Amino acid sequence: MGSYYYAVASLPYLTFETEDVPGREEFLDICRQWGTESDLEILTRITLEPDAPGLHPLLDRYQRFETGLRNELVKQRSQNLQRDPQDYIHSDNTGDDHTAVSGLSEQVRAAVQAPTPLKADEILDRLRWQFLDELEIGQFFNVQQMIVYYLRLQILLRRNSLTKETGREEFDGHYQKVRSQMQEIQNDNGVQA
Repeated sequence: MGSYYYAVASLPYLTFETEDVPGREEFLDICRQWGTESDLEILTRITLEPDAPGLHPLLDRYQRFETGLRNELVKQRSQNLQRDPQDYIHSDNTGDDHTAVSGLSEQVRAAVQAPTPLKADEILDRLRWQFLDELEIGQFFNVQQMIVYYLRLQILLRRNSLTKETGREEFDGHYQKVRSQMQEIQNDNGVQA
């Protein structure tokens, strides 16, 4: 069992507003120094995507929450689009879609109704952060605390990558792609551009 006293002491304290964070490799290098091989095996496979069941019970709890959050988003967005959500709902082998978390429906509704996609994303990330707060209760200097830290770090790294510049680049790329497709359609139909 790893002892993460020094690892925790050497990592910066993370809040939802933290901008200057260590990178993934920097975090994993610190864990390599103080943890066990089996802990490192778990940590290196952690992502925000709910696709690695069975790595660790605490991570399984987070992944059930994330699945429920995404399923609730599917339900509410499908309702707004008047579509059947069942094709997009992910359930476990018992049929549970993990959306029965108290208050989740109302909080997701706030994200769906947010004025901008960035604000919606912030609301959802704050929900994730709040759940991680719950998971961290009673975890001190152990792999569980490192799992929570790494999930938070990934949230912040993703959030910090959302800049005006990258957004503009993405928009321009999509715009050019649509414009090219429109040009091809016009050319195929014999329309002068």
